Amino acid sequence: MQKMTPRQLREQIEAIDQELRELTPWEKKLITMRKRYLLDDERDVVDIIENGLRSGQGRPAYSDLDAFDDGWPGLRETRETIASLKERRALLVANMPSKSEVEERTRETAALAGKIRARARELAARQQVLRGRLEEVAHLALSIAEDAHRLWEDNASLDRCSAEADIPRPQTPRAETESSDLAAPLSVLLRTCFNGGEPCAIDPVLANTIRCAAGAGERTTTGVRTSVR
Repeated sequence: MQKMTPRQLREQIEAIDQELRELTPWEKKLITMRKRYLLDDERDVVDIIENGLRSGQGRPAYSDLDAFDDGWPGLRETRETIASLKERRALLVANMPSKSEVEERTRETAALAGKIRARARELAARQQVLRGRLEEVAHLALSIAEDAHRLWEDNASLDRCSAEADIPRPQTPRAETESSDLAAPLSVLLRTCFNGGEPCAIDPVLANTIRCAAGAGERTTTGVRTSVR
């Protein structure tokens, strides 16, 4: 059986206290009623008070006994239930953490909260740096892609002009877009982990792919490859 948390223990204790608040006055009322009807020697009523109404059992039309029609227990069952509840309550209280345990846990949570705040401050600073660098990289990547396409268009135009004039085509650099092993996994990371909401766990394979590609990228030239034709 799984051990209950302090909160679950408190909830169980509170539920028992609620039952006791209902049953304790009922027990006192039954004791008073039993004495009165026993004094009047109404044994059939005393039996109902002690044992409750059994299925199909009739009863005298006394207003004192109306609660039994709603299923309230007799005195014996009420006392047994109260005793069982009190016993269980004592066991639950005994399983509650001690004052020293609560103090120790309070210190632990305070220390952890301090670490979280420090990490959050450091993370916020790095996020600000990342935003600036992403904007810079986005502008750079866009301008490179646009210029590469313009270069391709210009070469195509030169091809047509040379062919139409039937003259030798001057040699010019022809652009080819750079093949980046980092672009695809990085785009996955940005889509999944930088879209707001609860941070998600990073796929270890994705993380390793990015680290490897980023490491290789430090030793290669990025941008647009050119060849003279």
